[in-house]
Amino acid sequence: MRIALMDAIDERDRKRKLMPPLGLAYLAGYLLEKLPHIDVAIFEDSRDVIEFAPDLVGISSMTPNFPAALSLSQDLKARLSCPLILGGPHITSLPAQLPPQFDAGVLGEGEETLLGLVQRFEKDRWEKSLESLRGIVYRHAGNVRIAPEGDLIEPLDSIPHPRRDLMDFQGRAPYLMTSRGCPCKCAFCYPAQYWRKYRVFSPRYVVSEMEEIVQGYPIRQLVVLDDFFTAHLDRLKEIAGLMEEKGLPEKIGLYVEARADSLGIEACRILKQMNVQCLNFGIESASDKVLQYLKKAPVTVAQIEGVIEMCLRFGFSLAPSFMFGSPPETREDMEALYRFISEHKDHFVSIEMFPAVPLPGTEMWEYASQQGLVSEQMDWSRLTLSLLDFDPERHVFMNRNVSKEEFCDFVLRFQELYREINKKTLAVMASAVAQVERARAGRRVYLPSSPSPGLASDDA
Repeated sequence: MRIALMDAIDERDRKRKLMPPLGLAYLAGYLLEKLPHIDVAIFEDSRDVIEFAPDLVGISSMTPNFPAALSLSQDLKARLSCPLILGGPHITSLPAQLPPQFDAGVLGEGEETLLGLVQRFEKDRWEKSLESLRGIVYRHAGNVRIAPEGDLIEPLDSIPHPRRDLMDFQGRAPYLMTSRGCPCKCAFCYPAQYWRKYRVFSPRYVVSEMEEIVQGYPIRQLVVLDDFFTAHLDRLKEIAGLMEEKGLPEKIGLYVEARADSLGIEACRILKQMNVQCLNFGIESASDKVLQYLKKAPVTVAQIEGVIEMCLRFGFSLAPSFMFGSPPETREDMEALYRFISEHKDHFVSIEMFPAVPLPGTEMWEYASQQGLVSEQMDWSRLTLSLLDFDPERHVFMNRNVSKEEFCDFVLRFQELYREINKKTLAVMASAVAQVERARAGRRVYLPSSPSPGLASDDA
């Protein structure tokens, strides 16, 4: 039996192009451990999926990339006779909206649910067995049925390391996840809803995976994808100690995400012990009022100023993120944010900057829905997070405190500031994207878990 897995990626999403499909590699590793007789391959081109002749195809998608998932699935449905499965945050947030070309959807954490789908497909081609499977949405007699939630995998350490050997790293950075979910409830973010609760891999699991990456790939830096890596100081300390035992801080530098209100002197000392080189934390706003709305926690601008100063003393590079256009913001708040970034621009190696977008599963989505600004049948391409691709004719304007014209003026000013700060980063990203696209043109397919007829070889 052959399983093809794909991430739906918008061609404009430069950052996403540079991220290896780690979630798919987790799914592949889990399936192959439980069902070693099957073949699993990770693809990024539909032509290779068709050549692979799969029995099942799984496509993962976030909301900003959902139009790409629709286009990809329509192409595959027209050329293959096998079932298509949809997974990821978008379908998890809106399960009743399962598109007609998909036969089933995986809701939330995917490993155990996808395993159940594969096992039942092997058993009876889903003729009867889907009704007993939890954590899915599926079609029955022409109707969409949503099953009860599936159980979360406990402990997380029972999940095998992601199968990085099935991914092509040309032009891409290596990534690691040490947890799932987030203990915070930010108004704009979906991980808490998608993963349902915050769970962590043990320090020993994390460090053994780091060792595996260092031994398998010629890397000097490792990106930790956790939404809140510094959530638990004791765990952080244990990871740092194990890293030192293995000599890892001398071999790799880390890029991690944190929250400003979690970064004290002790946390910074531990991060330094790990050889963390770059910190990303969501500053988001330069207004205490807006910070309270966005983060649902008593974070203040004065506190953030202190954290920036402390991190610079410890020698960390800083790559924070910002957001503007949320419902409570005023023109004065946006001006304050512009001044804040301008005053600190020499302290940042790069920044992320987002116009506020109401993604399904978030508080902002609920607000925008109540205001009649979004719907479950909307054009999902309107929900792009890209500042540089901002389109005033398509953007969902949630903020009523500034006019559309004023907001667009702020967009232009923030775009200019973004390009100034990210001049080097954008050049490096463009070069990396070009390398990835050259690799795709020469060899479009990721490696299968076992040799299969019709697939391009490593030397192709």
